[in-house]
Amino acid sequence: MGQLPVPLGFSGYRLAVLGGLEFPQERTAPLEASSTAFIGAQSIGVVLVARDGAVLHSSTTTTGALEVLTPSACGRVALQFSTDDFLAARSPLELRFRIVTAGGETIFAPSADPVRVIVRQP
Repeated sequence: MGQLPVPLGFSGYRLAVLGGLEFPQERTAPLEASSTAFIGAQSIGVVLVARDGAVLHSSTTTTGALEVLTPSACGRVALQFSTDDFLAARSPLELRFRIVTAGGETIFAPSADPVRVIVRQP
């Protein structure tokens, strides 16, 4: 039997297309995401890749970019991104969360295609 899809939701952002987000370049509020896969995880990281393939955030290289919201049992995280990361010139970007479960398994949310992030010019 194959792995079940890992659900992922976002708050405060309008869905632009199926599986994607769209927001203006000047947006500075954290990107809040929720998933049942976040609950009880050993660690949660983020992988953000620009249009040219440059890795802007990686769970193995960036610390402090992701904050697990209290209480951690709620399954919500907030991505504290730099305004230099979400530039229209780098759009579209691809976003995934890297999760190490309580059992030590590494999974990604979403588990299928990454979230496509479109950043509009101001």
